[in-house]
Formats: sequence, C-alpha cells, structure tokens
Amino acid sequence: GNNWIRITEDNFQPAWTIGLYQYETKNINPYGIGVSPNNPLLLYISTAVMVYKTTDGGKIWKYCYIEWNGKGWTSNGFENTVTNSVIVHPKDPQKIYMLYGDIGMFSSADGGKTVEYASEGMLGDDVNDVDTACFDPDNPDEMWASCGNRVNAGIGRGIAPGYIFHSTDSGKKWKKIGRPDTGLPSDQIYWLLIDPHSSRGSRRLFAGLTRYGIYVSEDGGKTWKPRNEGLPPFPFEYDTEQTYTGMTMKFKISPILTSLAMHPYNSQILYCALESKEGGREYAGGIYKSDNQGKKWMKISETIPNISQSKASIVFSMANPDIMYVGLQKKSLKGKTDASGKINEGGVIKSTDGGRTWQRILGKIKEKVWSIVIDPDNDNHIFVGCHTSPYHDDISTEGVLESWNGGETWQNILDKTFPNYLIQSLTLEKRLGNPILYIGTGGNGFFRIRYDKK
Repeated sequence: GNNWIRITEDNFQPAWTIGLYQYETKNINPYGIGVSPNNPLLLYISTAVMVYKTTDGGKIWKYCYIEWNGKGWTSNGFENTVTNSVIVHPKDPQKIYMLYGDIGMFSSADGGKTVEYASEGMLGDDVNDVDTACFDPDNPDEMWASCGNRVNAGIGRGIAPGYIFHSTDSGKKWKKIGRPDTGLPSDQIYWLLIDPHSSRGSRRLFAGLTRYGIYVSEDGGKTWKPRNEGLPPFPFEYDTEQTYTGMTMKFKISPILTSLAMHPYNSQILYCALESKEGGREYAGGIYKSDNQGKKWMKISETIPNISQSKASIVFSMANPDIMYVGLQKKSLKGKTDASGKINEGGVIKSTDGGRTWQRILGKIKEKVWSIVIDPDNDNHIFVGCHTSPYHDDISTEGVLESWNGGETWQNILDKTFPNYLIQSLTLEKRLGNPILYIGTGGNGFFRIRYDKK
C-alpha cells in the first residue's frame, strides 16, 4: 500500500445513462468493490445506480446491468430505476414510454424489449423526474409531459420544482413551455390532462399541482391560469407541530392535491381530491367535482382523509363512468374514519353514483394503494398496485392484487420470485391478443406480464 494509482477515470464503457450521470465516468463514487479470489484482474464495483466489471485489472470497465443489441438497450433485471409510469402510444400498442425518476423518459418500439433515450431538452439541474405525459388525440407524435425534481423537495411538504414540456416528434426532443413566467407556478405536477374536444393547435390542458391546485392552458401550454374556485385557497400554509423521537418540531403544512381526473366521455366534468391534514388548522379534504372544466368546484363527498397521492387515485369504469374507484393510504388522524367508516386503512373504496357515496371493497393494506386499473372490457376485472416505504430495501407490500368480481375477493398475481413489490404504476394493454400488464416498480425498473384471458 505504499503506492497507489487510480483505475477509475474515463475508462468506462458507455451505457444508457451516459449523458445523464456524467459523474459516473468522471468522478466515480464506488459503494462497494469485489475481487475474485482466483483472478485478481477480475473486479466488480457498485455505485448508487450501476454495477461495473473489469477483467483486466481496471483498464476497461464494462456495465453489468444493461445490454446493447444493436437497436437499443435491454435490461437484464439488474437495474436500479424507479418507473413512475408506463404509457402506451394510442395508435401503436408496441410503442411505449417509460417515465422514470432520476433519469427522465425512455421509449420503446417493441413493447419494452429494447429502449432508447427520449428526454433531450428535458433534464437539467432542477429536472430529473418525469411524472406523467399525454398525447394529442389527433396527432400522437405531439406530446406533453410534466417533469420535476423530488430529490430537492422538502420532505412531506411537496415543494419540489416542476414544469411542463412539449414535444412534436414523439418525444425525441422537448421544449420547456409551462414555467412561472407563463403563469404556471413551479411545483410538483403529478397530473396532466388534455381535453380531447379542444381545438387542434390550441389544446386545452389541465395541470394538477401539489400545492397550487388546478391550472388550465387554452393554448397548448403556452400560458396558464388557476381554476380553483370552490376549493380551499391555494397556496395556503398553516403552522403545525409534530413530535419525532421525543423532539417537537414546528413547520408549515399546505393543502395537498392528491388526484385529478377527467370524465372519460365528457371533458366538462373533472374530479379532484384533497388530502385532509391535522395541525394548527384543518382544511376541507375530500373529493370535489366540476361540471364546467374547473371553473367552479363543489365538494361531493364526505371527508376522505387518506386518499393516496398518485397519478391513478381516481379511476372510472369505461362502461359506466358513475362507477369510480379511489385508492387509499394508511393515515393516523386521531381516530378519524374514511368515507366507508373504517379507521384510515389503506385500500380501495368504490362509488356507483358518481362519487356521492362510497363503500370499501379492499381494506387492511399495510400502507397504500398507489395505482388502480380497470379492464375496459370487464368492469368487474380490477388490478391494484400496492406501495409502501420509499426505501428499496424496506418493502412489505401486498404487490399486485387482482379481482374478477368487482372487488368482492382478491388474489395476488405476483409470486415470491418477483424482485420488487414496491409498485409505482400499472398499465393494461389489450390490443395485442392476450392482455399485457406493465408493472412499474420503485427500484427495479418495469416488467411486463402477459396472461391468458379468464
């Protein structure tokens, strides 16, 4: 050990994240190292996001988590990525987009077998997450996406920056259009909806901001205005106290938007949900409805204090949109009950009258239901994705549950060999014969499961 030379500098084989993690090839930060006991030239190193291998003592390092097949990158199951959502092209069921935390957006032309980078112009110092995206209904090469950076957010306060981006070439290149100087506050934007009946060239877009509520654009995202009449005032902060490990801390809490959804056939009708919080003051959580595209909101439900904050907390039956489902997360609010009378359990509640009354169809979930998918051809066929700890190595969820009888009974479709039960998103695609379920996870990329019709 008297003399040392550096063997990790500009000698890494490029992979799909080059250009996103430049520091991985310039200033590598190994978390672990392993040396073969039989061959000292064979080494492995791990970083926060990658694993590399060398067979020549460190002259050249090769990636172990991804493979290049001449057309695109293919995962070998060893990647450490958070898939916020998987969306499918409306006209080409083989073309899918993966919306990631930390590394932006990727696309695939073969149903996810190979992927390529689709984030040019999107990522930067304050943008690395892609939360949601939507297509122009007449020209799906035109897309909008919401992006932000939760890494810089105040924990539990939803103060991360966020913007709207626009693409006219199927996501190859992006331009930032929704930002503070266009009227859109910088905040986490989990929901982005497009009015399919608005004029082409000046689409009406609705953005759901965590702390600022609902914003609308009447010109394809160029300018934005709030549409929060009837909702609690945004932004509205109040002081509260919470005690952790015996220490009491004071901080501010804002109303939090937990869901935004559009009626599948009538774009005049919007629904949103607000989380109820306890503290120095309490605001009116629950589900709200607008019959005039958000110009005025009216509360339609009793307080539901534990609606999950996710992109799919409110979903509709396509055959009968009065049938709605809402995902819940476990909350501790001093014994208060949700709309079904239960004490703030994680699970799913169902309405058959457009959200006026609710009944629980799934309970005793350990933490939260993060995503719900209803089979468009069978109202009684439902998938639920469960979510829990934000840490990849501390996971105790139920995984993916399936019901064929409208939620009367449930079964888990994942066995114990599935590598990650932290379910970020579910997407059902049925245009390619047997249905395909895309499962996005919080730490192991995304998976697709092809199953026979029942």
